[in-house]
Amino acid sequence: MMRLKMKAWDEKIGDFVELDALGEEITKPKAQSKYINAFYKPVEDGFLTPEQKEQPHNEPVAEKSPPVAAYEYNIEIACAQEDIVTYQIGAFSLGKTDDEAVISSWKKSASQTGFTLLTASVMVNEPKALYREFFQSSGSALAFQDVNPVKKGSGTHTESFVPIKTAVQVGEQLGWPTTGFYYHFIDEKLTHEYQIVGNDASTFFATQSSAEQLSSSLLSDHQYNFILLPWKVNNAPVTRQHLLYLPQKMTQEEFAELNATWLDENACLLDVETIVKSKNENALAREKTEGDEVTYVIQPNDSLSKIAHQQGTTLESLVELNPQYKGKEGQIQIGDTLIIESNKDESTHIPAHIVVLNGDGNRETWDEIAKQHCMAPKELLTLNSMFEDNPSALKVGDELCINAPQQAQDKAQRVTLPPIVLTHIGQVSSFVNSFSSMSKRLLNAFVVAALNDKNIPANTPIVNVGKLEIERHWCDPIKNPMSTNHYQNGGECAYWGLFGEDMRREVNRPHRGLDLFAEIGTDVYACVDAVIQHVRFSSSNGNLIVLKIDEKEFVQRIWNEKLEYKVHSLPNRTEDVEGKDVNVRENGLRFAYMHLNSIEINPETGSVFKAGDKVQKGQIIAKSGVSGIKTGTKAPHLHFEVSSEHEYGNSNTKINPGFFVDFKYIEQQSVSDKEKQSVVAKTNHKSYKGISSFKWSGDIG
Repeated sequence: MMRLKMKAWDEKIGDFVELDALGEEITKPKAQSKYINAFYKPVEDGFLTPEQKEQPHNEPVAEKSPPVAAYEYNIEIACAQEDIVTYQIGAFSLGKTDDEAVISSWKKSASQTGFTLLTASVMVNEPKALYREFFQSSGSALAFQDVNPVKKGSGTHTESFVPIKTAVQVGEQLGWPTTGFYYHFIDEKLTHEYQIVGNDASTFFATQSSAEQLSSSLLSDHQYNFILLPWKVNNAPVTRQHLLYLPQKMTQEEFAELNATWLDENACLLDVETIVKSKNENALAREKTEGDEVTYVIQPNDSLSKIAHQQGTTLESLVELNPQYKGKEGQIQIGDTLIIESNKDESTHIPAHIVVLNGDGNRETWDEIAKQHCMAPKELLTLNSMFEDNPSALKVGDELCINAPQQAQDKAQRVTLPPIVLTHIGQVSSFVNSFSSMSKRLLNAFVVAALNDKNIPANTPIVNVGKLEIERHWCDPIKNPMSTNHYQNGGECAYWGLFGEDMRREVNRPHRGLDLFAEIGTDVYACVDAVIQHVRFSSSNGNLIVLKIDEKEFVQRIWNEKLEYKVHSLPNRTEDVEGKDVNVRENGLRFAYMHLNSIEINPETGSVFKAGDKVQKGQIIAKSGVSGIKTGTKAPHLHFEVSSEHEYGNSNTKINPGFFVDFKYIEQQSVSDKEKQSVVAKTNHKSYKGISSFKWSGDIG
């Protein structure tokens, strides 16, 4: 069996000792000083003769040539020379013996396989101990006993190591955890514990934990991105290695009960030979961006549905972009180039309006044209500055530049899958085949997606050490959320319900929430586990509920789960991201629901929900309505707000709900979604005062 021990450096003797010997007094007999008298020939009469003055005072000393090492010791690192620094392989040394001092100087060269050899010159041909530390004199080392030098120039080696990067699987993608711990075991003994940095960083520290005891102390404040694994010792693969990922630190009690069976069932058993072989993987086919198009070349075993799934699109969209396969979806040809995405039409289309006669037989007015395109007349005139001095000069046939938000909306970002199909924990693939080309940044609350990264060498082995669920601690406030497509008077206007100062400039009022289409009586859900802060009526907001979360860790988790939302940028009108006073860390988060029809009954108390009640994510808390909309509306909706403040009301603490609610803008809505809104917009829904399900008397609770 391989002799592998954890050792620590002892300053007194200048060598590594076993950890259990650190507490013992280490003594050695001191060398006795030797003194030698120097004798000189007496000087006659106290003076030197002329002859004596000419004689040299000392004998010339011949310089000795340094001894030439007849032996060497080699270590193989499974990576190219230029990647050694990137992988942070640490410091190697050969331990002190009775006949030779510590050896820690190494030269780099390329091995016959293209890997890196570290070579140390050795004077004495004897068994030695090989030590690997994170850095010189770090205080602890992984020790390999009885390694043997070889004849100088032979270039042979018996010990090898391979650097890897760990990942976890979320859904069909790989990602890097930003919280938690990694544990590396060899022969069921802990060799290293790594603490992930956190705060959105996936790098990690090495702790001072050992095979006997866990420690919360860090070895240093240096951060690592890769783990170095022993590959071979005495030319034999190191087979019993496990990597374990845990979201929380293991307790000392759990650590004490670890055994081989538990590790085999709960940790990732590493196959080091497969890990090294993955470095020679060929890069699998990916999509390519060429000008305004994204294309993909059909590979063996591909199908259109498989390609659509891999590329984050639909079979219908794929066939629409590649009409040669319409009705021939099962007859694709290997080597054919498919269009995955095309932006040609979007980049060349310029929205315009041709002036025509209105229903009265007169030329359309500026007001009439602006209303057709969800614009203010002044805004339309500003976009067509040639008419500013004389607006009445407009005539039939003139072409006007317009704001057409339906055409300006950005497409929803595709989420592509890595070329390698993920099948099991312990699966290994090179980085070039492991990352997603396009993805939301967060796969869940604390795992960032593995995307292309120039700081990770392409042939780095990526080891899947765990599988996590796609989990959001969030529930959208209504089912199938979509933004309103209509003004209050029923006229079409896609941007009216969006968030920002610019959205409603014609009435000089900022819109600090998101209006989600909701027919009266639609179920309204608690978006998170929270406490109700307010239940009350406001003349402008109607019946409203405000939920609050203040616990810092949970607030941070909800904040980390924000969506990759891209604000809408339209001509002279852009959504805001957030107010200038947002401070989530200090003030927590608040979620407000407005224009409600009724408040639900709390099953815990048997009465309507009130301030102080706890609610759970996904629990129905109210029904939507049109309360507080003074003149009634043809666009019934739920007004939803997100803010960071202790007391709700400061508009500068509002945050765009688009970063939380996975809603559909007009271009993402189905035909039936749009038709439904249009039908509802033909009827005026009268507003009312007060909460209909009970007598209102101010803030409830």
